[in-house]
Amino acid sequence: HIYYLLLSIVLIWIHDRIKITSLSCLDIAYILFYKIRYCYLCPWNSFIYPGCELIFSSPQNISIGNRSFLNRNVKLYAELGKIHIGNQCLVGFNTIISTATHQTTTIFRDRATPVFRNVYIGNNVWIGASVTIIGGVRVGDNSIIGAGSLVHQDIPKDCIYAGNPARFIRTITHGETT
Repeated sequence: HIYYLLLSIVLIWIHDRIKITSLSCLDIAYILFYKIRYCYLCPWNSFIYPGCELIFSSPQNISIGNRSFLNRNVKLYAELGKIHIGNQCLVGFNTIISTATHQTTTIFRDRATPVFRNVYIGNNVWIGASVTIIGGVRVGDNSIIGAGSLVHQDIPKDCIYAGNPARFIRTITHGETT
């Protein structure tokens, strides 16, 4: 598993940005062992696919749990807020998770000053392709978010949500297969 990881991805640190792309094995080994170990972003048994971007002001702003998988072109924007992805999560391609949002009142909106709110994704969550999750959202354990959804409110545990904006579809019963 480690060998495949070393051959397939590399994390390049450019100021406060990590961009995943393909490079030589020597570059991969250096960056993975030095940068990832320093950042505490991702345990060895998780996988971040090439093409992902992790943008943060501090390495501690992003945490990814054990046995989680981020597919192609996932973008995590944690400039000042924090993003936590739990254990055994699946994140579909082209998903965007951002801690930044803006004021909704007209008094503050004209200043274009962003507000940063944390995003928490529980354990065993499946996020479909092209989902957008904005700041301040908590996704409960064992939940599923359908492809193309816009998540702007909390999702309780053991639920399926889908749509734009994401709406409740049904509750997941333990032991069922989808």
